[in-house]
Amino acid sequence: MALEGMIGNGVKIAFSASSPVSWTRVGQVMNAEVPQLVRDKIDRTVHSAYGYKRSLPGMIDVSDLTLEILQDLNQATSAAQHQLLTYLKAGTTIWWRIEIPTDRAQSSFAAIEFQGYVMSWQPSAPMTDKQMLSAVIAFDGTDISLYPTGASAIT
Repeated sequence: MALEGMIGNGVKIAFSASSPVSWTRVGQVMNAEVPQLVRDKIDRTVHSAYGYKRSLPGMIDVSDLTLEILQDLNQATSAAQHQLLTYLKAGTTIWWRIEIPTDRAQSSFAAIEFQGYVMSWQPSAPMTDKQMLSAVIAFDGTDISLYPTGASAIT
C-alpha cells in the first residue's frame, strides 16, 4: 500500500543568532529548496583483468538553502526580512531550522538544523505580479542535524 502524498505547504523556516533554542520565523515563505547532501566520488581505479572502475567516498557537498518569500519591505510588519539583510551585510553565521510537515494536519514535523550565512538578499519589483524576496543561505557549519518527527519548535 502506498503512503499518502504530501505537498510542501506548511514548511517553516527560522533562524537564531545565539543558539538553536529560540527561533525567529521567516514568514510568508512561498517556496524553499532545502539543502541537499551529495558526497564526492573519488576514483581509486587500478587496472585489473576485470575492467571495473572503483571509487571511495569523499567530502560531502551541502547545497544552499534557497528561499522565495512574499516580500514585505515594511520593517514594522516584517522585521525578519530586514534582519536577513543585516546578517548579509555583517557576514554573520547563524543557526537555521527548517521544519517539514510529516502529516496533512501539519501537527508533526521533521526538522533540519545547521549553521549558515545569508549569501544573497534579492528583492523584486515586478510591474504585474507579486513582489518576491529571494534569499540564499550557504552552509557554514560542521554538521547538519535531522531530528525525528515531533511538534514544531517554531512559533
